[in-house]
Amino acid sequence: FEVGKGNLGKNGIVESERLRRQALDTVIACARGNGLDVRGAGPSPIEGTHG
Repeated sequence: FEVGKGNLGKNGIVESERLRRQALDTVIACARGNGLDVRGAGPSPIEGTHG
């Protein structure tokens, strides 16, 4: 949702590392703006390229 429908690959997967990082940064900024402490980020346990 954070990268917009037009920026998704064929199966709804974010393929651009730059867009993935931008989305993550946006979510982190929003969390911090709402008083939450973000201690880190990790990889998703969901694997594969089929969404």
